[in-house]
Amino acid sequence: MGRRVKCPRMLRRVLTLLAGLSLLGVLVVSAIWASHLLPPKLWLTLSTHPVKNVLLEFDRDVIVLVRVRPSGHAVVGPAVSDTEGVNDFIYQFGGLREQQAAFYDTIVEPAFRKNSDQRIEMYGTRTIYIVPYWALLVILGLLPGWRWLPPVARWFEKRFADSPGHCRNCGYNLGGNTGSVCPICGTPVPKRSEAAA
Repeated sequence: MGRRVKCPRMLRRVLTLLAGLSLLGVLVVSAIWASHLLPPKLWLTLSTHPVKNVLLEFDRDVIVLVRVRPSGHAVVGPAVSDTEGVNDFIYQFGGLREQQAAFYDTIVEPAFRKNSDQRIEMYGTRTIYIVPYWALLVILGLLPGWRWLPPVARWFEKRFADSPGHCRNCGYNLGGNTGSVCPICGTPVPKRSEAAA
């Protein structure tokens, strides 16, 4: 069996803190996703106000992150009341560019808004990231799983593995042991007749 690598105490504390925060994220995202199985009145929805041109929304099946990058200057178009002119203005900047990855989709498009003169203007680009809940749960669950599953598995193995010829407490192989206690942890070793019963 390989040797375990010892982590410095401070690093272990930081990893435990990050794993705890990730686990909290897993619980929050799971609660929001599970609430969408209920009637719409009972949905847990979370939407943030734009902070530094970033908006986060939890939709029915996906999480949407919208990021707006303003350009140096806005291109001003026709009045908002001129529907045909507005459509032509939007059309000249092109449509969507969509990219699909394994865990998320990305949509890049021009960002439009109405200015104070009631005219439409193109003021930058908007990037939309669409991430399904399951992908976020997998990502958030990696650190807690890496941090806590091995100790839990070792504890279960020591506690519940009742293989013959091994110590009931620590799992040490007692083959060839002539004493009445386990040489590792000191647990009394049952006699052959008790172990067979």
